[in-house]
Amino acid sequence: MTGELSLFSIGNGLLAPTECAEALLSLNKLTQSRGLVLSPEQALALEQCRAAALEETGRLEMGQGILPELIYAFYDSPCLSPETYPETLNALTALFYRGKTAAQEAVSDEALLKFLRREFDGACRGSLELLEDALEEWTAKLRGRIAPHLGEEARTDDL
Repeated sequence: MTGELSLFSIGNGLLAPTECAEALLSLNKLTQSRGLVLSPEQALALEQCRAAALEETGRLEMGQGILPELIYAFYDSPCLSPETYPETLNALTALFYRGKTAAQEAVSDEALLKFLRREFDGACRGSLELLEDALEEWTAKLRGRIAPHLGEEARTDDL
C-alpha cells in the first residue's frame, strides 16, 4: 500500500476502517463548493478529537456522533476558511460536548448547534475564544432556569 492512505485507526497494526472518518470524507462532496475539504488524515484526527472531547466531558456516544451534523451546520459559514477548517471543527466539537454537559441535557443537539452557529457568525465573528465565552454565559443562564426545579444543591453546583 505504498503512496496510499487508508482510514485505519492508529495503533500497532491494521484495524478496521473507521465509520466516522469515512462519513466525514463523504461530506467533502457537500463542502468542496466552499473550498472546505478534509483529507483522510484530517478526518481521522477529527474522529480522535471527538473521542477526546467525549472522554473529557464524561460523555458516551454511539455511531458517528455529532461531527456530520456539525459540518452540515457550519460548512456555509462565512467565518470558516479552508486554511483553518479542520482546526475549527476540532474546537467546535469540543465546545459542543462541553455545552451539552454544562447545559445538563436541557438543550437539544439541534438547538445547541443553532446557538453555536448564530454566535459564531454573529457577535463572535468567527472567534472561537469569544464563542467559548458566549457558550459559558448561555449555559449558565440555562442552568439558572433548571436549578430551581432541582433544589438548592443543584443551584450552587459549579459546573
